Amino acid sequence: MLSRTIRLASIATLFSAGLVTTQAGAAEPVVTYSWVTTSQGYGPHVDQPSTATFDVALSVVKSGVIGYNDISNIHFAYPGLSFDNTAVSILGMDFAAYVDQTTGALRYVDNQQGLGIMAYAGASINDATTFLSITFDYAGTGQVFDQYNALNNGAAYAGYPTAGHWVAAMPAVPEPGSLAMYGLGLTALAALKRRRA
Repeated sequence: MLSRTIRLASIATLFSAGLVTTQAGAAEPVVTYSWVTTSQGYGPHVDQPSTATFDVALSVVKSGVIGYNDISNIHFAYPGLSFDNTAVSILGMDFAAYVDQTTGALRYVDNQQGLGIMAYAGASINDATTFLSITFDYAGTGQVFDQYNALNNGAAYAGYPTAGHWVAAMPAVPEPGSLAMYGLGLTALAALKRRRA
C-alpha cells in the first residue's frame, strides 16, 4: 500500500513539475509574418528580399487590429545591402493594419489604413540613405496593395514598383498527447490528495 502511494506521488510530482515548467516558461504565442514577392518590377537590382519577417502577439492578431507598437522581432535582408536597425513607420491615418482574426491574413477596411516595416543602415532612421522598406496593409483602390523599395546610399536599388504580400504563420495548437499528459498529471494529483484525506 505504501509503495503504491509512493509510486503515485512520484508520478504526480513528475507530471505536475512538467505542467508548472511549461506554464511558467511559456511566452505569449506569436504570429510570424513573412513576405512573398509577386512582382520585382524593374531597376538596377531586382533581387527579392532574402529575409523579410516580423512577429505580432497572437492576442493582438485575434483582436483584428495590429497597431504601430505591436510589431516586434523584425528581420530584413536584401542581397547587396547591409542594415543596422529596424523600425515601424506609419502610413495613412489609421496607424494600424487590419487582419482576419482567425487566419491573420490582411484585410481591407479603408484607404486610411497601413503601416510600413523598415530596415536601415546607420544609427538614426532620419539619416538613413540605405534602407529596405516594405508596406504592411497599405490600402489602395479598394484592396490591400503592398510593395517594397530599397535605396543604397541614396540611389535606387530595388526594382520599382514592386509588389507582393505578407503570409501569416499562426502558432501551432498544443498536441492532443501533451494535453492528455497534463490531464493525467492532474488526475494523479487528485488521486493522491484523496488517498491522504
